[in-house]
Amino acid sequence: MERVTRHPVTVRVFRALHPDLGFWIAHRLSGTLADHTRDPAVLDRAARAQAQYAEELLRRRPDLGLVILAHTHRPALAELGNGRAYLNPGAFLDGGRYAVVARDSIELKTFQ
Repeated sequence: MERVTRHPVTVRVFRALHPDLGFWIAHRLSGTLADHTRDPAVLDRAARAQAQYAEELLRRRPDLGLVILAHTHRPALAELGNGRAYLNPGAFLDGGRYAVVARDSIELKTFQ
């Protein structure tokens, strides 16, 4: 199924949809396509792959200063120099984690 959902044609068609329809489709498929694992090794591997993707994206796209990704529920902040960074705020509902991004700073925080 991943081959279908990540195929360039599928991605282009999905991006062409109205957002309301796209969100409806994503919501309907999320239970089927999602990986609901809590295995720490799997989650660590996913977090490393996500950070690597973000860093490669920042190298390829000098016009980007910040890449924010989530989904792994693993908070991360990697400042890569020249004011560029990768941020994963974690999950608010899984520990009260969130991020604050301002013009000159990025902070990972925990709601208390």
